[in-house]
Amino acid sequence: EINVIRYLSSSRSLLVGTQQSEFAVRASGTDEPITPTNAQIKQQSAHGSSEVEPVKVGHTVLFVQRAGRKVRELTYNFNSDTYIAPDMSILAEDITETGIVDMTYQQEPDSVVWAALNDGSMACMTYQRAGAGFLSITSSDEVRLAVTSQSHALVESVVSIPSSSEDEVYMIVQRTINGATKRYVEYLKNFDFGTDVSDAFFTDCGLSYTGTAATTLSGLTHLEGEPVVILATMRLEAGSTDGTAQGKIKRIDEVTARFFRTVNAQVGGNTATLDRIPFRSGADAMDVAIPLFDGDKEIEFPSGFDQDSFVVVRQDLPLPMTIIAVFARVQTFD
Repeated sequence: EINVIRYLSSSRSLLVGTQQSEFAVRASGTDEPITPTNAQIKQQSAHGSSEVEPVKVGHTVLFVQRAGRKVRELTYNFNSDTYIAPDMSILAEDITETGIVDMTYQQEPDSVVWAALNDGSMACMTYQRAGAGFLSITSSDEVRLAVTSQSHALVESVVSIPSSSEDEVYMIVQRTINGATKRYVEYLKNFDFGTDVSDAFFTDCGLSYTGTAATTLSGLTHLEGEPVVILATMRLEAGSTDGTAQGKIKRIDEVTARFFRTVNAQVGGNTATLDRIPFRSGADAMDVAIPLFDGDKEIEFPSGFDQDSFVVVRQDLPLPMTIIAVFARVQTFD
């Protein structure tokens, strides 16, 4: 076979990803340098690698499989004394079905792998050795955070740059502004904004103004016609007396949403019937920002009977929202 080498990465051995397989190159003796006469090349797996640059996390290499849809973890296994490459995207393969074009690793504040996709959207994979999973950043069902609109913004590449506090994630974004194609260098604002909601920056391709009071602001032409929507949907599994609740008629009576450092949210059964959750009480002063909320909000759920029983949580304002859990009181009919 003639295999094109896609990448080289150092670990316990020199890892070589090719178009057809993954290999480990090492010297014949322990801790010896590799020379032309003592090199041992052994195949570890046969998945094949794409042209996307892999990312290294500790002693593990995360690479994109040849077809561009799966992210695999090339890591050493002591039981078999070889490198294995389990599929990290197996639980949500639909998220990367358009293909990955670029990938980077952000270590701080959380262990996250960011991936730019062929359709212009961006996905992130939380990566902890105990469990990892993809989260899409645009469109479709299940859990989604729509930060960019595919008709207006396409993420073409992404890179993480270390800093003293949080790693900075930069991207090249193609936007259509007034009929013209533009490309911008954009970055993700630090998530650790403290306890003051006025410091939270949850806009898409946004700018900040600090100064004296003004009635008009200029320099915002790059924002014309750009929508920003955050949406999360979940097909409910509440169980039933006779096994699973999937495919059965059910009704949600009430939902409790557990939030962390959140201001503003809408909850409902679909995007057309969302109710706004109150975060300001009568005791709050009207001339100051609403404080960030930690805790549970109970929401009456005026839904009907159906087989899906979706719970939609949407943030329609440029304010922070982190959902820790959603608890639903459900009637399931066997």
